[in-house]
Amino acid sequence: AGQVPRVATRLGWVDRVGGVMVRLGLLRDDYRIAPGLYGVGNPGQESPVLITANYKLTFDTLRQELAAQDVWVLVLDTRGVNVWCASAHQTFGTAELLQRIAKSDLGRVVSNRQLVVPQFGATGVDAQAIKSSKVLGFPEMGMEAIYEFDVKDMPVTVAVDVNGDAVHQSGPETWRLKIAESA
Repeated sequence: AGQVPRVATRLGWVDRVGGVMVRLGLLRDDYRIAPGLYGVGNPGQESPVLITANYKLTFDTLRQELAAQDVWVLVLDTRGVNVWCASAHQTFGTAELLQRIAKSDLGRVVSNRQLVVPQFGATGVDAQAIKSSKVLGFPEMGMEAIYEFDVKDMPVTVAVDVNGDAVHQSGPETWRLKIAESA
């Protein structure tokens, strides 16, 4: 996997000035971090892997909340767009996630096979299937907090078929038909 860059959880003056400029509408289109794998603290093979977008404001917000934690952060190439908007534009989705996992050689870095995906990045989630939810971490991040969902009759698929099509697009329709047939 090579050397994985480490990032601090405290923002420097360049980060702060950049954040102010973006909030003022300046340099918005260029406020990005390079996609790839980053370490926070001293992560090991069993450390969690958090997924985020390469919009630097989102990345900075996340890393500030990770003080005193040892985690990996996998940054997807969302063309500099935040998680919510990137999910809607399909730049934060299964295909990019699988590509970034491969490019970062994540399987050699971590032994667990669990990814923590932001709520708005969980494409294909059927809101009707969610029975309850609770915040597991980072409640101050609002809608980008980490949630646990209690779902019913909702298979979860994160896959690409042999044709390169995202199964999370075709899968829900297939399961809706199967559930309707069994009802």
